[in-house]
Amino acid sequence: MNLSWKIAWRYLVGKKSTNAIQIITGISVFGLGFGTAAIILILSVFNGFETLLLGMYDAFNPDIKVEAKKGKNFLLDNTLLTDIKSLDGIDSVSISLEELALFQYDNRQEVGTLKGVDNAFNYVTGMDTAITRGAYLVQGEGIQYGLFGLGMAYKLGINVHDRLTPVSVYLPNTKKSSPLDKQFSSTEIYPGGTFAIQQDVDYEYVIAPLNLVQKLTKKKEFISAIEIVLKKGIDDETIISKLRAITGDKFVVKSRVEQQAATVKVMRIEKWLAFVILILALILVAFNLIGAIWMIVLDKRKDLSVLQAMGARQSMMRALIFKLGSLICLLGISFGFLFALVFYYFHKKFGIIKMGEQSMVDAYPMELFYSDLPIVAIMVLVIGFLAVVLPAYKASSHVSVSLS
Repeated sequence: MNLSWKIAWRYLVGKKSTNAIQIITGISVFGLGFGTAAIILILSVFNGFETLLLGMYDAFNPDIKVEAKKGKNFLLDNTLLTDIKSLDGIDSVSISLEELALFQYDNRQEVGTLKGVDNAFNYVTGMDTAITRGAYLVQGEGIQYGLFGLGMAYKLGINVHDRLTPVSVYLPNTKKSSPLDKQFSSTEIYPGGTFAIQQDVDYEYVIAPLNLVQKLTKKKEFISAIEIVLKKGIDDETIISKLRAITGDKFVVKSRVEQQAATVKVMRIEKWLAFVILILALILVAFNLIGAIWMIVLDKRKDLSVLQAMGARQSMMRALIFKLGSLICLLGISFGFLFALVFYYFHKKFGIIKMGEQSMVDAYPMELFYSDLPIVAIMVLVIGFLAVVLPAYKASSHVSVSLS
């Protein structure tokens, strides 16, 4: 540690002429620390909500989904499917077909999305964990079943225990060969169960056998997506890069996060808006730092004058005062990081802040992303630097004037 750092440390922790200076310095350290901790914890709460939200789609979204870059459906290429299945790290592959359809049950009608899935779909997504009534049943004993989102089931008034009343499904007939052909293709499915994922899925989707949907749409060789589940411990980015090389530029390969890109984008915008607001609040706290430095400089004015009389240049005086402010910033950041990490640990273990009895989780979800920590540290240091620059220049000039 060079001389200026040693002097700055002694000025910070050494005895002052009045306790008020120590109190103001302590308030500055505490303010910066509390502000730093608040930023880390609030960012962690937003991270927690993002993780929780994505987790709610785990039973519906696969690890990776391959879709057509243009258009809604594409022709199934068995060679491509074989190449995908042969990739090391892929556990299982499912194919699906989605179409907009009209559903009728008794006297109620609703428009929603009919999703045809194959036998591997439940293994790829874990859909059976989201079943609220009935069972995961899409085909059995020659009967075609459907799984209805909780919202869709509510709108249609479906009774999953009534195996005698079918749900009629209608799709526009896009392949009419003559004016006499029917305007709609239709079929019947029986309610097998209901599922709950998220509102946008629950009020929109009906799951049915893939062959039924392909027959209904008259697109027996077409699918909407290839859905993939990875083996445990496999890095999805590595597999995604390999899939993009195999599929080429005609397909889009989406990770679990990219499948909910719009939702995640909104969450992250809110997160960084909160970050900016907290930074603005921390700037106000930094005014205490300016006051603390001025008080210490005034208290040590004679010592500073002696240093200058002994040959210390004005640049050294500025560096000394700047390092004094830097030490206050570093102490504040260290305190803030320590408090945030301890609070985060105990909150994850004991759920300190509760959300209420009617919430889906007992306590606020928190996830600490270590990539956020350098950003917080840099921003607090920048604020501290800006708060120190002006006092350092003014105080060094003030000492020079006092000496003369």
